[in-house]
Amino acid sequence: MTFEHDNLSNSDIVQHCLDPNREIVGGALYGNLVVKLSEEVVVKFGRGVSAEEADNQRKAFELLDSSIVRVPQLYRYFTWSENDALPPNGFLVMEFVHGQVFESAHSRQINQIVKILSYFSTIQSQRPGPLQTGVSRGLLWEENGEPAFKTVKQMERWLNFRLPDVESKLALEEFPLVLCHLDLAPRNIIWLEDGSVCLVDWASAGFYPRFFEVCLLKVMQHSHGDYELTLMERMEKLTEDEEAQMLLLARSFYHGIRYSFVSFVYLPAIFVADNNDSSVQFRSVFRDT
Repeated sequence: MTFEHDNLSNSDIVQHCLDPNREIVGGALYGNLVVKLSEEVVVKFGRGVSAEEADNQRKAFELLDSSIVRVPQLYRYFTWSENDALPPNGFLVMEFVHGQVFESAHSRQINQIVKILSYFSTIQSQRPGPLQTGVSRGLLWEENGEPAFKTVKQMERWLNFRLPDVESKLALEEFPLVLCHLDLAPRNIIWLEDGSVCLVDWASAGFYPRFFEVCLLKVMQHSHGDYELTLMERMEKLTEDEEAQMLLLARSFYHGIRYSFVSFVYLPAIFVADNNDSSVQFRSVFRDT
């Protein structure tokens, strides 16, 4: 059975997603799932589906040239919880893009992804973080909370907080902030019959220096055979300064993971920045692991 999403209430969509007879077309069984609503519409839902992801996808759909890379159109986002004691699930109702997803990518496909990333570098912003507003999400940030930045200097300080024993520090202000996807795993790339590409899962996307994309590929290197390594080799080479900054960013990431496993460590879980660049506030949190 299929449904016209325009005629369904949020409650109707939730019940369909929880139906044992639902048709799952993506996601992970114990994580976020993608369920078919009709031949034209799917719903992605789960605890990890955030308003920032919805805003990112909506903005990417507006910004990007569909002849270069496609983004599923977003129709609706809402949250729902059956129990006030539990965090709500997020629900993304969006276009069902028909195509194939592969475990890796062959040479010609990787060249196509490289061209898409080159195109991304032409789309810039003055403000770091998500494509619209909100907190930065994804692998670089999630171990130490949900930071929100108004300036590059504030982002720089947040990342350097995780480099207490490193003499060199990240210095990001000289680098343009370009559109980054930051989760270019093969599972997030749909290959259409006409040879075009659709990128999904915009949860981590934002405006960052371009070496952030390379850093995430390095972190995930060998997760999908030689895919990440080949992609990095074919991307535009980083300058010496970018390479040095990328390595510091990777160290900041790994230090963040290390700190998250220390009991009762003070972490910048929520980064609150005011309009004064020199003022940085951290809302304290103690994570008992």
